[in-house]
Amino acid sequence: MIRQQPAKFAFGQPLHTCPLVDGVPQVLTELRRVLWERRGQLSEGIFRVSAAASELQEARQLAEAGQFDALQDVDCVAQLIKLWFKELPQSILEPQLKPIVDGVPQDGEQCAQVVQQMPELNLCVIDWLLRLFCDICRHEAENRMTAMSLTIVFAPNLFDPPLTVDPMLALELNKRVVRFLERLFDYWNQHGSLTPPSS
Repeated sequence: MIRQQPAKFAFGQPLHTCPLVDGVPQVLTELRRVLWERRGQLSEGIFRVSAAASELQEARQLAEAGQFDALQDVDCVAQLIKLWFKELPQSILEPQLKPIVDGVPQDGEQCAQVVQQMPELNLCVIDWLLRLFCDICRHEAENRMTAMSLTIVFAPNLFDPPLTVDPMLALELNKRVVRFLERLFDYWNQHGSLTPPSS
């Protein structure tokens, strides 16, 4: 029996095996491109509105096959970006998860320092995500999505506590990831980068 190779853009693949464009997984850059071409950044509730399960499954198959231009529904495209993060075998935050969930750094600079200690690929992807937040927030008047809205909808996709964790603790850990993302985004928004040039 011939074993079928996973699709080039298959979700759930280890980060280091993903094809890259400018240091970021190509699937993310393509999904963002399509989102903007379809004017998804202007769609009310983008990243918050759920797509129908059947439509999302079809969109996922197209994306994993590299047929990004066939994607039409902006809510599906937005959900696919979140799903890509959620299905990573190891969370994008995993290399520095302990200081994030054990006691969120007190300010944006400390949050940035935590991220700066991650592998370069993780750092680039987090920087890409924060840039996405910023560009979505520029259209808040149309899409009704604030930085807080985005951190709340993305946090569960960036950290998924083990099933053995008490539900109340899992909720608290999720809140800590939200606070971390908020402070990190504030820092990024002020400096335009996670690694501003030293003075």
